[in-house]
Amino acid sequence: MKQVVHVRAFPRLHVTLIDLGGATHRRYGGAGFSLDGPWTDVEAMPSRQNTLELPFAVDERDRRDVQDMISRLSRQLRRCFAVAVRKTPPLHIGLGTKTALLLATARSCMEVVGREPDRDQLQRVSRRGAASGVGINAFFTGGLVVDLGHPTSRSRTWLPSGASVPKSPPPVGVRSSVPEHWVFHLFLLAGKRYHAGEEVEMFRRNTPVPRHEVTAVLAEVYHGLVPAVICDNLPLLKTVLRTINRRGFKRAEVTGQPRGVRAAMSLLDRDTEAAVGMSSMGPLVYAITDSRSESVQRLLNRRGKALRSVYIGCYPARNTGHEVLRVAVK
Repeated sequence: MKQVVHVRAFPRLHVTLIDLGGATHRRYGGAGFSLDGPWTDVEAMPSRQNTLELPFAVDERDRRDVQDMISRLSRQLRRCFAVAVRKTPPLHIGLGTKTALLLATARSCMEVVGREPDRDQLQRVSRRGAASGVGINAFFTGGLVVDLGHPTSRSRTWLPSGASVPKSPPPVGVRSSVPEHWVFHLFLLAGKRYHAGEEVEMFRRNTPVPRHEVTAVLAEVYHGLVPAVICDNLPLLKTVLRTINRRGFKRAEVTGQPRGVRAAMSLLDRDTEAAVGMSSMGPLVYAITDSRSESVQRLLNRRGKALRSVYIGCYPARNTGHEVLRVAVK
């Protein structure tokens, strides 16, 4: 009998990076939410050689990154694995799919040989979390995560998570459950998808962020975003996200998208009660409402063509981490 390990990882929305200017005692740091879908499903089982099954077309670099991680694990654990990705949302749209895919793959392979890795082990093998630690920490905890970034260094270069390898995952400063009646509407706009060298160039052009912008974002996160979630205050969250979208590195991310993405964000913010943001570098836009908002649904029906988007759906927050299932097969 061979053991198949099935791991389900959940997406995250990235609200903002915090310090990309050296204004504080920590570099980077980020804030974001874990969602209950659309999820990533990965299966792994023992094999005579390493194999990877991806039921969809992905960028060759993404495929190579997953294959390289499986090879690293194989050398460390002295075992080979057959890995099959059964389901995953698109990569490089703002859902943290690359991080979820790498972490779910590593977790499933380690579980095959009877190991339950901690965050440090998964971070080392996945090589994620160099900028924001939201994805790697939310993989374990779900909820709202605000991480504390990395210690300061002499380097004046600022890079995205996939472009460097951190020594350890960023520690969590705040972790809170998100109100269960909040709903996250997801819109995939016809915008730019940043990854690899394009991400690096985006960071190069827009860093360092001025000190006053860093401290303004820091204030919005800790005395705006966090209390809005803890106190179940959606009107406050709407105000906070509107401000964050215009400050710091998030402003560069938003303005780096074409006009249609920015227009959709303005439309959702102006014509509904939703708290609106763009996840990571986009082009995914989210609108947070109390339950299934009638105003958002009316807007979709009335202005759907004007949004020029694919409505992915609406999901509650995910307040727990990933799931592990085991199935014995012949």
